[in-house]
Amino acid sequence: MTSRNLRYQRVWLFCICSILLSSICCASVSADQPVPYATFLQRFNPLRTQNPALAVEVARQYLRENTLPPGQCCMLYQTISALQSRNLHDTPAALVSLDEGIQKLAEQEERFPLILFKAKLLLAAGRNEEAAKMLKEQWPVICRARQELTMLSTYAQALGASGQQDQALTLTRQVMTDWLEWMDYQNDLFGVLTDQLVEAEKLEEAESWAKLDFVLCAYGETPLRAAMQSLVKVWTAKYNSPAKVAELSLALAASSSSPPAPGSVNPLLSVPLPSLPEEALRTRLTGKLPPSQRVVLLLALNNSQQAMLEARRLMLDQPASTDGVLNVCRVFKACDMNVLRANSFLAYYKSGQGENPIINFLKEK
Repeated sequence: MTSRNLRYQRVWLFCICSILLSSICCASVSADQPVPYATFLQRFNPLRTQNPALAVEVARQYLRENTLPPGQCCMLYQTISALQSRNLHDTPAALVSLDEGIQKLAEQEERFPLILFKAKLLLAAGRNEEAAKMLKEQWPVICRARQELTMLSTYAQALGASGQQDQALTLTRQVMTDWLEWMDYQNDLFGVLTDQLVEAEKLEEAESWAKLDFVLCAYGETPLRAAMQSLVKVWTAKYNSPAKVAELSLALAASSSSPPAPGSVNPLLSVPLPSLPEEALRTRLTGKLPPSQRVVLLLALNNSQQAMLEARRLMLDQPASTDGVLNVCRVFKACDMNVLRANSFLAYYKSGQGENPIINFLKEK
């Protein structure tokens, strides 16, 4: 396309934008009032699929002519850059839009999705060192805003892709320990750390973290499956033997059978847990935390009795919720390294028949 034709196209787009925004304004409010955001979206959203280039220009003009709350401003910049990168295949333009949005929201926490999107675009373009450098510069601000969990996976990927594997590991370990009680919301972080350790051939440490994932994760099919997948990945790298991996997996499953399979030994019993900053965990316990997060921290500190009391209190205080019951099961699983007693307690809870396993548990220590 010649420069003259390109100039005509831009003029045409500007005219169409002006007409479209004018029609929105006339249809909703008087000409001297700003176009309401909801009204703008009603007209704008169909353009995203019908004419992405026009949608970008319309959105940019709307941003120029209106002062939006930070959340709406961020969302619109995200939409613009997504249209440019995915629909129009113009990554450089998308990066320019993201920089504009980040600058416009320089003092606002709402800019973090734009930073994350920019990092992902840079990684997709193979600009790994640039992505790592940007996130390193932003990391102190990200931490102050408590956005580490949102950014960790992408930052670690950028560090690893730019040849900084040790820094990626250090970062992931730090965030994992700083946010351990939030694992129910970010359980995949254990998988991220395990993958990094396996890649770095730190297999003993990887096995320890995978065990901690199994110990602390919520009692449920999805988190338990994720923990098992991490263990299998570590065992596969460690033994390089499908037969050995199958043997260990079957032994772990057999430990949850009643009666236990003859001669089977739970392979997790001999695996040490990773070293954790106990003083920092105890300090966090003194703050106001939801009961489920207190249970996780207490189990990480090997205080299973207090963890069980917390879980039982939650069950009694909120009888209409399953949170307490599931946290009781979590404690049983953590202490036994299997789900045998957890399953038994769940059966007792549902039927009300038999002996409450909690009573015997609290007598054990």
